[in-house]
Amino acid sequence: MDARQEFLTHHAHLHAAVTSGTTDVSLEDSLCQDLADEQLRARPLGLNSIAWLLWHITRFEDVVVNTVLRGVPEVLDRDGWLDQLGVDTRLVGTGSSDEEVGDFSAQVEVAALRRYRAAVGRETRAWIAVVDFATLDEPADVAARLAQAPAALGKRAGWVQRLWEQRTRHGLLSLPVIGHSYIHIGEARVTRARLGAAVR
Repeated sequence: MDARQEFLTHHAHLHAAVTSGTTDVSLEDSLCQDLADEQLRARPLGLNSIAWLLWHITRFEDVVVNTVLRGVPEVLDRDGWLDQLGVDTRLVGTGSSDEEVGDFSAQVEVAALRRYRAAVGRETRAWIAVVDFATLDEPADVAARLAQAPAALGKRAGWVQRLWEQRTRHGLLSLPVIGHSYIHIGEARVTRARLGAAVR
């Protein structure tokens, strides 16, 4: 399996099956299965909600792939996604306060969030299918790309930019897009279990 196919395999595992066109049940599908919107918004024992965690990892993917690696507008800024989502933040969520997580979880339109996530995932997959992987060993000009785009990292997330600046383009795909998503999908599975739902 080459690097392109390895990325696409992991990416499909993390996103809903509808995003990649696979028939396999993905981690996202099993995470959200049989849960009502209010359960996806819920924060049992003060945990991060599943909705907020899906937003967080999706924003990371959108910012890293589109702003940092490609230098194109984020999916969020196309087709009026903020209005569809019913939220007024575009920040990735790193450093969010407990109150901010709660407010976002209560406000976000869950169905729109799943559609936004799918749109980001499809955009990523389309680019990965054609990008020259030899160029991914080069460093990304993280600071310049972030400076040219609408703010995505809040004041409490400055360390994220410094971390990204230490990575090659391939490293940004490997950690913020894939590894970071696995970490927070695992966190979301804990939230699901605390809701009393089966975790598969």
